[in-house]
Amino acid sequence: MRYLCGIRKAFKMKNIVSAIILALAAVFMAACIHRGEEKTGSEAHITQLISEASAEVESQRFDSAMVKAIQALDLAEKKGLPLQKVKALECIVGIDIMTSRNSAAWEKALQAEEIARKEGFKDDLSGILISKAKLCSYAEISPETSRDDEGLEYAQEALTLAEEAQSMEKQAEACYVIGSLYINKNRWNDQIDTAIYNTAGRYLAKGQAIADTYDIPRLKRNGIMFRSRWFQQGDRNAEAVQYFSQVLTTLKDSDHLTASSLYDRLVRL
Repeated sequence: MRYLCGIRKAFKMKNIVSAIILALAAVFMAACIHRGEEKTGSEAHITQLISEASAEVESQRFDSAMVKAIQALDLAEKKGLPLQKVKALECIVGIDIMTSRNSAAWEKALQAEEIARKEGFKDDLSGILISKAKLCSYAEISPETSRDDEGLEYAQEALTLAEEAQSMEKQAEACYVIGSLYINKNRWNDQIDTAIYNTAGRYLAKGQAIADTYDIPRLKRNGIMFRSRWFQQGDRNAEAVQYFSQVLTTLKDSDHLTASSLYDRLVRL
């Protein structure tokens, strides 16, 4: 009898211990889920999504890039994180521009600009203004609908902000856009305006010098495209061939994309 009572007590004790273990496991799992939810909406996670979206853009996988950028934007809005919201919007604007959704890009750029100005995000504002200037350049359809002067205002402010922030990449990009807008301004002239043409050349050269000095492959490639337009507008094809041929000799063996852009320009010239 005494033996049976001992068994019952042991059995009850075992049940109590099991119940405690189950309760602790439930608490642990709930904590893990909560931490997982916090991590999902954290600044680091949003930044990672934007970084992944940018990488997808580089690989020209625009649909998957947009999915990640929108996800980052939604999380930033839910968490009330204005800086991450601006960065997500800036990423979306870039994707829209690359996929020719210019109206959508303009609307998102205005949203991002409003937040960046209000919060004092000067470096991000510089990038947004560059995008707005690009969109003004693309709107160049006829002399009556020209937005070059408007674009120049955005690009000049972007360059000033980039210089203050010592952002070399944005400085180079702003210079390219300024040069491109000056090229546009000469597009409608029967006789090339030498002052405008030379101004375009100075900004393109400045942007190219920054891209070369700081070895920014994407902007080195972009510089080739902009300078090709400039040479062509000035009817300087022979000089362009000489310049691009010289640049080819300075490339790293691994810089296949830039080499491809140069060969393409040379064939066209």
